[in-house]
Order: sequence, then C-alpha cells, then structure tokens
Amino acid sequence: MNSRDTQPSVAEARRTPYDRHAWEDAVLHASFHPPVRQIALTLAHYAGLDGHLPANGVQHSGRLSVRTGLGPERVRNNLRALEKAGFIWRPDRDPQNAGRVRPITLTMPPARARGELPSTGEVPQ
Repeated sequence: MNSRDTQPSVAEARRTPYDRHAWEDAVLHASFHPPVRQIALTLAHYAGLDGHLPANGVQHSGRLSVRTGLGPERVRNNLRALEKAGFIWRPDRDPQNAGRVRPITLTMPPARARGELPSTGEVPQ
C-alpha cells in the first residue's frame, strides 16, 4: 500500500459543498495578510465550478507569480498558509512525479478556523 492509498479523496477533503461567493467571503474575513488573500482570490478566479484546479494549472508558483506580481517563493509560502488554514487541499507529493504541480481543491474550513464568531442563536459551552 502506498501513501496515495491512504490519503483522503477530494470528496473527503471538502467539508462543505463549494460555493465561490461563500469561499471568497471567508477568505476576505480570515486574518490573512493581503498577499495570501491575493493568491486565494486568484485561485478562486481560475477554479472550476467545483472549486478544483487540475494538476499543472495556474497554481504553479511561476504562473501565479506572473499573475500576482509576487515572487515564486512568496507564492509557495502563501499556498502553504492557505493549506494550513484549511482553505485549500492538495494531495501529497508523488515521488515519481516530483516536478508535477499538484492539483488544488478549494475547501471551506470549519467556522471557528475562519475566525467567525458563533451566531446569536448558538450558545457557547
């Protein structure tokens, strides 16, 4: 069994169905630095209706660098920040295709991870 057999599928990684407006709103209300937001909104612009960017797409750091004006290393750092915060999901690197840019799926992290306060009807415990 290899690591690809144990990693979650895109469907398992997605916490809620993708809605571009809701996703962008969550990004804009998260406590990200402006360059992270810029990368996130650029990804949303190029993502398909299901929030997916196929392998070797615009998410390549060089391509995102050209589109955003940020350096490639800064692009990579911002992608890692989005992944760590739960806004994007990428499969683990495939050692046999190390040079291939991984696909990205835009995901909605839990409300608390987005920094949202509970609704007025929710009672904290």
